[in-house]
Amino acid sequence: MKLITRFNRDNFLETVSCPLPEKDLLTNNVETRNMKYTIYRVTEFDIGRPDLLSRKLYGTQDYWWYLMKFNEVDDVWNDLYSGMLLKVPSIEDINLFITNNSDKYR
Repeated sequence: MKLITRFNRDNFLETVSCPLPEKDLLTNNVETRNMKYTIYRVTEFDIGRPDLLSRKLYGTQDYWWYLMKFNEVDDVWNDLYSGMLLKVPSIEDINLFITNNSDKYR
């Protein structure tokens, strides 16, 4: 039996099937005009984990990509910081946008 440590990365590349398509933050253009939003202050626990931030704000991790793009955050490791104020659009507006653009986002 081989011991796996952080220095021994034999299991580094792993294929994982995911039911949701991958979102590209650099090419997806999301609608930001005429959307009402609330403000959320990022905590140190939110940095690098937009999926958990989406779960906290929307009850599901599925909207992390929209939340980041809505706030023009392209790099969650370097652009997201503690104390940052994020605009949080309503889940209804997000769903309406996705429905109207379903050919691009489904």
